Amino acid sequence: ASSKRFNVVGRKLLASTKMKLGETARVVEILQPVVTEASDDVELLSIMGSALLASGDAERGTRFLERASEINPASAPIKTQLALSKLQQGDLEQGIQELEVAVALENPPEIANSLLVAHHLRNGDIQQALEVTQKLIDKEPDNPLYYNLQGAAYIKLEEFDKARDTYLTALEKNPGYHPAALNLANLALRADDAALARSYLEGILGKDPHHEQALINLAKLEQAQGNSGQVLTLLEKAREGNPRALQSRVLLASHYLPTGNLEQ
Repeated sequence: ASSKRFNVVGRKLLASTKMKLGETARVVEILQPVVTEASDDVELLSIMGSALLASGDAERGTRFLERASEINPASAPIKTQLALSKLQQGDLEQGIQELEVAVALENPPEIANSLLVAHHLRNGDIQQALEVTQKLIDKEPDNPLYYNLQGAAYIKLEEFDKARDTYLTALEKNPGYHPAALNLANLALRADDAALARSYLEGILGKDPHHEQALINLAKLEQAQGNSGQVLTLLEKAREGNPRALQSRVLLASHYLPTGNLEQ
């Protein structure tokens, strides 16, 4: 019995490591001999369910996650994974219900909160999005993500001053929180204040010189001001610093097309 238990513990540890490396098919292989949909080990069930979900087998993954959630209904991470599995299968109503449960539990993962707010924003339920973000802010007043999400709701309502204030608060909470700085740059451009937009973008690049979106947005700003030489320099830098990212490569290609120089 002890050797069997060691086998389970060892497999669990190995599976957790492989999961962090994104080797989800290998995780399924490792756990297959020691877990079934009728198992009682919540950790095993949730790792297996998450691995199957990430491998594209949402149906089986859901069954493992439902069993894990049945045993431990108070686990926000398991509820969140279950919600993701439902959403992946196209069951929007059940997925959102599971997300709402996850968010109400103790210490829900950020992704659960973000997905729920994003769902409300996409459906035009802006007041619900504002209510959820305010609850999140009350619960975690130092987390810049929730101010950023609240700012997105104010943008939907075209309440740009309130959006600016929430983005500024996000930056006060964490000066290195780049999404808020990007949003502030966009608001500055909307107000025709190119200099302020530039200062936010350059602020990001001062901390993260290869931040792709900041480089791209700055390139667009240079383009609008007729500085085509700078546009190329910034897009090249974005491509070099983010070799797997597509956006900068597509923009570079479209920039080179009129010149016929496709060697780049």
